[in-house]
Amino acid sequence: MADAGVVPALRRWGSGLLAGAVLVAASSGLVALLGWYVPQLAGVPLIYVLAVLVVAVRWGPGPGIATAVLSVAAFAFLFVPPQASFAIADPRTWITVGFFLLVGTAVAWLAGRSRRNERESERLTQEQAGLRRVATLVAG
Repeated sequence: MADAGVVPALRRWGSGLLAGAVLVAASSGLVALLGWYVPQLAGVPLIYVLAVLVVAVRWGPGPGIATAVLSVAAFAFLFVPPQASFAIADPRTWITVGFFLLVGTAVAWLAGRSRRNERESERLTQEQAGLRRVATLVAG
């Protein structure tokens, strides 16, 4: 029965990573599409934070952080000159990419922590309701 906790965790990680990859691809498409109308948007990876936030809230901080790393890689590969390369020529771009990785990791960790606290609060509320029912039965 030791595997009972491993399988749900692997399933959660797998589905979180898959959702993260899909959301990063959608974010890349949105940035590319909107880049035609707002050229400054192609240089800012903020839309990717939404993908990180969704994954971290739904599947936890681990898949959220992995999505943040994938977002940085996709952004660097698709939108940072020279495009279609992971080489970054401008040192200022390294600062942007590093800052985004830091923000993405913080968002994933905080969102996952918030979700975990919400679940714990929900569990405690159910436990209190059960104790109230028992107290009512004992008092009756």
